[in-house]
Amino acid sequence: MAIFGKIEDLKPLFSKTQELESLLVGVESVFSGERLSKLQALNVGENYKVELNYGMFYIAHCYALKSEEEGFFESHQEYIDFQVVVEGFENYLIGDRSKFAPLQSYDESKDLEVHTPTQELSRIRLEGREMAVLFPYDIHGVGIGYGEEVGKIVRKVIFKVPNRYIKHRL
Repeated sequence: MAIFGKIEDLKPLFSKTQELESLLVGVESVFSGERLSKLQALNVGENYKVELNYGMFYIAHCYALKSEEEGFFESHQEYIDFQVVVEGFENYLIGDRSKFAPLQSYDESKDLEVHTPTQELSRIRLEGREMAVLFPYDIHGVGIGYGEEVGKIVRKVIFKVPNRYIKHRL
């Protein structure tokens, strides 16, 4: 299942390999300097991609929170998501395959499979300087807001890390 928490508390997970140490440098870099300024300049609905070492990359996003009913539920096979909230907050809905029905089959070119929930899901709220690590079996819907939260703006970065760099066990 997903790993989530404050980036500072998750740092020990990054000391296992050179690739993960490089990822941590990338994660920390989005909170200052030119990378932060570029992210803060995004308008709602805009995004951009940045290539990193070891076949990793990130996509920076700025969007408005949507209602749970508007949620989009996805999973990936080739990449693990390290989703980092930089400014604002968002709610995540997460579950395993037993809680979903397939909506669109896996598209290898996009590393994307789309699902629709059939049962109650786990809920997680992430705020600035917090991160969720989402594995291939973690079907997730992000950018959710409840009540007056709908429409609030979040700026975040999703680091895409090739599966081969992560051991799926503690």
